[in-house]
Amino acid sequence: MAGNREAGDMNGPAPLTKTIRFQTWTLGAAALLSAAAAILHTFVQATPTLDALMASTAAPETRQSLRMMWHGMSAIAWTHPVLLALLWRRPAGVARPALAFLAVLNGTQALFLVAAGLWAEGAAGLLSLPQWAPHAAVAALAWAARPSAPTEPGRPGHRGRARLVLLWATTIVTGCAAVYHLIVGTFHSWPADLLDGDTASPAKPALYAMWLFSCVVFASVPAVLVWSTRAPAAAGRFLVRYTAVLVACLMASWTLTLILGYGPDMLPAGPVTLGLMAALTAMSVPERA
Repeated sequence: MAGNREAGDMNGPAPLTKTIRFQTWTLGAAALLSAAAAILHTFVQATPTLDALMASTAAPETRQSLRMMWHGMSAIAWTHPVLLALLWRRPAGVARPALAFLAVLNGTQALFLVAAGLWAEGAAGLLSLPQWAPHAAVAALAWAARPSAPTEPGRPGHRGRARLVLLWATTIVTGCAAVYHLIVGTFHSWPADLLDGDTASPAKPALYAMWLFSCVVFASVPAVLVWSTRAPAAAGRFLVRYTAVLVACLMASWTLTLILGYGPDMLPAGPVTLGLMAALTAMSVPERA
């Protein structure tokens, strides 16, 4: 990471150089493991999980919507190695919070998978839902790869009056969406129907853990927007844009599901709402310092 690359003295590598080397290798390992997690989610577990879902007695809208969300989460999983690659040459002021954010995403995903597996099958659930392991490893490696905090952090990004209004309006909209997704969605929508249905294990706990992680994704948008008001401009711009990409992944999955005819019972307003959230978030980035 460019912000921390300094040469050692003439007597040999300085401790800082060794630290940078460790961070570089750790970042590379996290990128490889995140790609492995994306491959596992997209190509290895998708077919058995979605076959079990579509063969269940859950309502058609539930089956179609959770299938759509699985593909959206596959797209989000592929953003992780891309993000790590982008951070390779980013300054420390950007890389440090971005890696912490990625660690939180992967750590919560691993936690939900472990909890769902233990709830459904006891200790055997740790083997039937093995994707928790690469997510946990990526979380640990991303956290360890964080560079030291810069001695002179950048100034918070400036926002004019119009952009401040947009920022707080977007925060309110995305915050309400996150609360609705967590409370109404979890207890009165697709995951509730999933639990009442006969979807076979390990598909049921995997899908439920996926839903819980989607709550984290939705909650991260207003959280990052508020954080960006105090963060250095470059870091705020980077992470606000990344959260917009996360929402856009779900929007794209929902849109393609409707276009390809795989969601006849799904609400067509979903992509519009997600697209609006993604656009508003992307437009709420702070100005360059």
